[in-house]
Amino acid sequence: MTDQPAAPTPGPWTLETVKTSCGICHKIGPFPWTDTEKNHACIYVDDRMAWKYGPELEANARLIAASWATAAERDRLKLEIEQCHAKSTCCCGDYMKHHSTHSGHNPVSMYDSALFNIETERDRLKVVNEGLVKALETLRPMCGAPHDYTIADVWKAQQFADAALDEARK
Repeated sequence: MTDQPAAPTPGPWTLETVKTSCGICHKIGPFPWTDTEKNHACIYVDDRMAWKYGPELEANARLIAASWATAAERDRLKLEIEQCHAKSTCCCGDYMKHHSTHSGHNPVSMYDSALFNIETERDRLKVVNEGLVKALETLRPMCGAPHDYTIADVWKAQQFADAALDEARK
């Protein structure tokens, strides 16, 4: 048993209304589906109740079919709001527009701080990658070659690798 709810079927979802032997079916979701992925829903309307519930059930089917796009737009807007908040809030928690020269520090938005940290880490990983490539380029000719390499050659390659690994552990 899992504590997390199941994720919805990926969209976009479609709505198709088809006749059945006893009424109609509003098929919602991506079609066609396979036996391994039952990723659709159906709302059935019996002929004898269609006069009373048909329009409401069809409206429900349209709403369910549109919910995927609505959820995607909600998620996009949540990210946009979070980004706006991060750009307008200083790392100390105050809003940027409320900062003054008397705040005790220069205001830096959470967004700019996070961006700086990501760029710094990216640059550090580039250095690590360059060191690992240098170590591999030094070791590569030694693989499968006659044993005419000296201990100094192997030691040099090991130094490159150790320096890159030390940088990676920072």
